[in-house]
Amino acid sequence: DGTRSDEFGSLARAFNGMAEKLHEGKILTRYVSKFVLQALSDERYLAIARQGELAEVTVLFSSLIGFDQFEELATPDEIFRLLERHLESANRAVEESGGVIDKVMGEKILIIFPHRQFASPADAARAALTVVRRIQTLMRESSALPLAMGLNTGMAIVGILGAENIQRKDFTAIGDTVNLAARLSTLAQRSGKSQVILSGRVLELLGSLIRTEKLPLKSVKGKTQEVEAHLLLE
Repeated sequence: DGTRSDEFGSLARAFNGMAEKLHEGKILTRYVSKFVLQALSDERYLAIARQGELAEVTVLFSSLIGFDQFEELATPDEIFRLLERHLESANRAVEESGGVIDKVMGEKILIIFPHRQFASPADAARAALTVVRRIQTLMRESSALPLAMGLNTGMAIVGILGAENIQRKDFTAIGDTVNLAARLSTLAQRSGKSQVILSGRVLELLGSLIRTEKLPLKSVKGKTQEVEAHLLLE
């Protein structure tokens, strides 16, 4: 009940406000549909996408540092406003530079850059880097919590899931490439400096565009093979 004056009323008002924006399409419908609508117009790709395919993608995993502590002390309205700013910042960034927001998991946002959407893998990695910088700028402007981000490139199972209603269809990716981006984001929370960590493959694609520092890691939790991790210095 949004008319109540206690904390449950505050939570209800915050939730209703967010739901209204979702309904109006101010947050979600724009980024959900752009790439998917393009795919739906390509009958050959649509047939493959509905079944899922193995394809190369660049993956960005963005999370808010210190969110658990913030959540303990903040009001429901403050929590929703922060999550909304993070999502709106990601939405604006992908609209400007490309990419698809795949999943929103609390304070974490997963953004996929399908390489078939770009002229080359390097272009996809550059778009991801631009999105990183844009989200950082927008979040700093709102005095929000700092961000930790992980970037990885590799093969993933990708496809379109959803009901027959076009607005409910969504592009998604799963697999080790996505999982590693999430783990790099977790590592970035403790890294200091830019708090953005790239895999070795992303660094290969970006080349001289960036300065990095190789982290002394031989393994990442959940990975049995050696993984290169590089801290973005800019």
